[in-house]
Formats: sequence, C-alpha cells, structure tokens
Amino acid sequence: KNRGLFLVHIIEPSHKDGQDYDIFIYLNRHKSENFVDIEYADFFLGSYWGNKVYKEKNNNGLIGISTSAYGPFLCTCRIKMKDGK
Repeated sequence: KNRGLFLVHIIEPSHKDGQDYDIFIYLNRHKSENFVDIEYADFFLGSYWGNKVYKEKNNNGLIGISTSAYGPFLCTCRIKMKDGK
C-alpha cells in the first residue's frame, strides 16, 4: 500500500573538496509525476547530519534533498499524505 511511491537516488562523483560523492534523494511515483496528495516528506540521514529531520514539500514537481558525503550512509523517509495517512 505504498500508493506507487518509491524512494530513489542519483549519485555522482563529488564536486566538493573532501567529499566522495554528491547525491540527490527523492520521491518517484510509478507511472505518474503527480504529488498533489502529499503534504510533505521527512528525510532523515543520521548523526553525521546532526540527527536533523529535513521536511520537504513539493518543489516544482520534485520532493527530495541533495547532499554530499565522504562515505556510505542510510536515508529514511516518512511521507505525510494530505488525507492524514
């Protein structure tokens, strides 16, 4: 019951000194680019990002975050739907 939503990423070698890669993590919907039913998405990257939750809303058809890193990490995402789920 994921409503066709998936968490995806694009990764490339970093353009920043001291970082290994640049990454864009975002929501994608199967066979649709419509996010009108999403209120926001909370992204959490862990302690190296200050244990901060990044609340992102629809930005010109994209809901996601970008960052740079020098090693592997995990990302979690919690989506708040406009219907309260």
